[in-house]
Amino acid sequence: MNFEIPLADSGRLISTNGSYTVWQDDKFYWVQEGTDIQSVMSIDFPAELVLPTHRLMYVATELVGRPRSILNLGFGVGSLERKLQSDFSNVDCTSVDVSRELTEIAQQYFFLDNAGTIVIAKAEDYLAATSQKYDVIFIDLFAAGLNASCLYEGVFYKNLVSSMHEQSVAAINLIPHDEPDLLKILLPLRQYLPQVALAQIEGRKNIVLLAGNSLHASLPDQAQARHDKLSESPKQVSWDLTAFTQLPEPSA
Repeated sequence: MNFEIPLADSGRLISTNGSYTVWQDDKFYWVQEGTDIQSVMSIDFPAELVLPTHRLMYVATELVGRPRSILNLGFGVGSLERKLQSDFSNVDCTSVDVSRELTEIAQQYFFLDNAGTIVIAKAEDYLAATSQKYDVIFIDLFAAGLNASCLYEGVFYKNLVSSMHEQSVAAINLIPHDEPDLLKILLPLRQYLPQVALAQIEGRKNIVLLAGNSLHASLPDQAQARHDKLSESPKQVSWDLTAFTQLPEPSA
C-alpha cells in the first residue's frame, strides 16, 4: 500500500511538545521537528507503513522469517511497532529513544496499545550495556537532521554484532551528505558486518542498508525476484525487497 505523504505545515496543528509539533489532516497524523517530518501515520490504516524508509527497513523481518525478538534504536512515534503488532502475535520488541517528548507524543496520539518495552536512553549506551540478542535490529538515528555521530564509530558496530545472532539482520536508515560521507559509515560497519545491501529512494535523500553475517543467503537473486513479481509468482516477492543491491564483500 502506497500513500501520498503530506507536506510539512499543510494540516492542522494539534499539539506542541518541546521542539516537536503534531499535525493532522483528513488522512494522516504526523510529527514535525521544525519543518522536517519525522513520522506519519494513516488514520484509516494505522498499522501500515507510510514512509518508504520504514517499508524498506521492514524488509529485515522478511529475511529472518518470523522474528521473536526485535530491537528498534530510534523509536520515534512507533511506526514500526504498530506494524509489528499487526503482523506478529508473539514478538518481544524493545524500543530505544533519547527523546522523552517523542515517546509521550507516540503514546498520546499514535495508537500504541502494546508497543513492548520503551527505554529512554542513547542508542549507543543501550547497545553497550545490553546482553540480549535480537533477530532484527532497526537503526534510525539522527540528531538535528544529521546522521547520529555513533554511526561513524566502530565500537557502535562491535556492540551491534554482540547483540545479534548469526542469522540476524540490521536495517539502517541514513541521510548521507555525499558518497564520502556514506563511506565513513560503511567502512566501520563492514568491519563487523561484511554483508551489506543498499537501497536508494527515488526523490529522497535517504539510503537504507541491510547488514548481517549471512545476509546474502537470505536475499533472493534480484533478477529472478523481479521476474517473479512481474509474473505474479506465488512467491509474492515484495518490490521493497527487490529495491536492494548487494554490495560485494570487502576483500580480506
